[in-house]
Amino acid sequence: MAARRSIVRFGFVGQRPEGVSVRAWREALKAGWFAVGEYYDQVVQPRKFEPGAAARYGFKPRTDRYLKRKERIAAVSWRVKNGGKLDLVSGGTTRTSVLRTQYPRPFYNRVVVETPTGDYIQMRPKKANRPNLGEELASVAADERAEMETIFQTVVEARIQEYSGGRRSAGD
Repeated sequence: MAARRSIVRFGFVGQRPEGVSVRAWREALKAGWFAVGEYYDQVVQPRKFEPGAAARYGFKPRTDRYLKRKERIAAVSWRVKNGGKLDLVSGGTTRTSVLRTQYPRPFYNRVVVETPTGDYIQMRPKKANRPNLGEELASVAADERAEMETIFQTVVEARIQEYSGGRRSAGD
């Protein structure tokens, strides 16, 4: 299986507080991004395999022919999971590989979550009429993005407080 990179990004509006070193600031940012990566892996990724995910994440509509074939196969075979009702799940291989616990790699300006998936998951489909499974798996809903921003800011502020609280003044 090839590893596909899910990169979670959003802009952080803020400047390094006065009196906080660049190193401490970047460590706080990395801690915030790590928390965002864990949230993405543990909360956002599983939601993509729930009923109603297509509307929430804006998946490309599947053709009627594809859906009927999937339901027909699900009726007679154990290979198609959930009765063929979920867009991203046919045999369950994609769901199994995506939902494995991933270790987010934080940087000071982003987090990278490497997700092992099959070669059929590409960021640019070979045919224009096919759904872009790579983008669908990497998508984030607006409410989740807001939650990730809140988590990020909370963790960064807590780290800065730890740094500022433990610092000694020049007179001590």
